[in-house]
Amino acid sequence: MGKVWAIKFPGKPPFQLRDLPIETIDEIAKKHDVSWAQVLDGPLMEVPVSLDLTKEVASRLEAKVSESYSARELIGLFDLVEDDLPTEFADSVPPSAVDPSTHG
Repeated sequence: MGKVWAIKFPGKPPFQLRDLPIETIDEIAKKHDVSWAQVLDGPLMEVPVSLDLTKEVASRLEAKVSESYSARELIGLFDLVEDDLPTEFADSVPPSAVDPSTHG
């Protein structure tokens, strides 16, 4: 599918930014006067956006957030990862979501 931005905290699974509720993404975008697409596709373009995303994801993962990051540390939390959306569907449903006892 391609690569998408995720935040990775030590000891926690990567959290894809596209898994945040759209309302949260929109709130961060409006707060910093950027587009919601920039929040998702360019999260490192503005430091305040990066910090807000980091805090939001940390709260969802129950991860510890530093009071102060160096540029290297903040950038290091962000990573491009493979999109985890399924690529195959059966009747508009990913195969892993189909219950064989009720489908078919």
